[in-house]
Amino acid sequence: YWYPILEDAPVRGTLLGAQTSGVDVVGRHAYSAFIAIPSSGSYPVGGFGYRYAGLRRPLLDVGASQDFDAQGDLLRDGTNEVVGTLLKRTRDASLSATFVRPRVRTGASVSVGAGVERRDFLTDPGEFLPQLDTSFQRAYTFPRLFVAASFSNVQRPALSISQEDGVSLAAT
Repeated sequence: YWYPILEDAPVRGTLLGAQTSGVDVVGRHAYSAFIAIPSSGSYPVGGFGYRYAGLRRPLLDVGASQDFDAQGDLLRDGTNEVVGTLLKRTRDASLSATFVRPRVRTGASVSVGAGVERRDFLTDPGEFLPQLDTSFQRAYTFPRLFVAASFSNVQRPALSISQEDGVSLAAT
C-alpha cells in the first residue's frame, strides 16, 4: 500500500510524495519509508525505518531521515522587504536494540541505542548564506546514547474498542 503526501513545502510550492510500510509473513522484517519532493524541485524530505526480529530478542532497529524547516524570512536592511528564507536541514540516523518481555497480562521492554543528528543551514536563494552570521555557516552534530524502558498491564475486554483498566509507564 501507499499513502499520498500532500503538504506545504518549507519555502514555496507543495510537497508531493508517498509513504508505505510492510511486514513479512513471519514478522522477521518490518519497514516504513516516506519521500516527498517539493513542486519547486528543491529541498526533498524523506526517511526510512527498518526492524529485524529474526533473533527474537533483541529487536534491532535502524532509521534515517532528512527534513527541512523554514526558520524565518530574510529581510533587506532597513526595510520589511522579504528577499529570501533561512532553512534548517536536519539529518538524523539511529540504531537500537529492544529487549521485550511479553506476558499474558503484562508487558515490559528495555531499549538501548545510539544516534546522531546533524543540523546545517541554507538560504533560498543560496546567495544570502555568506552574508549571515557565521553561526549559520557551520554544521552542528549532536551524538546521543539512550536507554528507554516501558511497562504495561492494560487489558482489552472482549467488547471494548481500546485497551483499558490498567497502567502504562515509560521512561527514556
